[in-house]
Amino acid sequence: MALICACLFSGLLLPKAGASQLGLSPEAVLEFARENFDNGDYRTAAIEFKRFVHFFPDHRRAPEAAYQAGAAYFHMKRYARAIDAFKKLTAQFGGTEPATEARFMISRCHVKLDNTRDALYTLERIRSEAKDSYVRDRAYYRIGRIRLDSQDIAGAEAAFESISPKNRPDFQVEKILAHLDRKDEISTRSPFLSGVLSIVPGGGYLYAGRYREALTAFLVTAGLAAATWESFDEDLYALGGITGFVGLGFYGGSMVGSISSAHKYNRKNYREYIDRLPSNRRAPLSLEVRPEAVMLSFCYRF
Repeated sequence: MALICACLFSGLLLPKAGASQLGLSPEAVLEFARENFDNGDYRTAAIEFKRFVHFFPDHRRAPEAAYQAGAAYFHMKRYARAIDAFKKLTAQFGGTEPATEARFMISRCHVKLDNTRDALYTLERIRSEAKDSYVRDRAYYRIGRIRLDSQDIAGAEAAFESISPKNRPDFQVEKILAHLDRKDEISTRSPFLSGVLSIVPGGGYLYAGRYREALTAFLVTAGLAAATWESFDEDLYALGGITGFVGLGFYGGSMVGSISSAHKYNRKNYREYIDRLPSNRRAPLSLEVRPEAVMLSFCYRF
């Protein structure tokens, strides 16, 4: 392995034709890259997969190696670098299956970067340009899931409805739509009402189901109010001013906290509702380059 590393490092300074002169076989380079990937050394794996593409751009496994380089960056959570790697793959090996998978991965990277707009834009382009119906329906499915995460149930339903009838069983569309029809079952709390109820210390927290915070808000606010009253009654104006200022600050903070608690309550229940949705039976394929073969795999949740 050390010899391979030395050869590859020195090979960076040589033209592509120099790879064969160094005695580097595609299998040896792939084996070294794959070994690092399997061992979790994604940084080295990304470098080695990219070197493979550099030395053997016409090799039948070059597109898969380019995909694995992007996947390595994805595992490192270097999503911007992963996007760059996947974009280079699509430019160099457009029309191949790894290029299609790379475009889906670009969308996933944008999601990880909280860039929903670009994630949806990427999927819309896949959908509009796809000649294969299953690829197009995968894009619709991913659009639907992203819109659900953005709490756009109407947009998600439109995307799921667009999936072709023959592929609907693979994505469990009918079960998903049936589940979305029960969206009125999601328990929610009004942030406005929570704020109004917090006029009574702890009332907003109580409405949002935050019982410990409700008790704390009531006791602390009542205690500070009593201390302020007692201080002024005893002509301790400085102390009364301090406790009154602190009490008003805590009271105002509890009102804001009550409104925030209502939002958190809604997000939590919505997330639980979405998590109960059926997942597609056939998850997107993942490509793995091994010395002896190219492996396609998928996950099935049951």
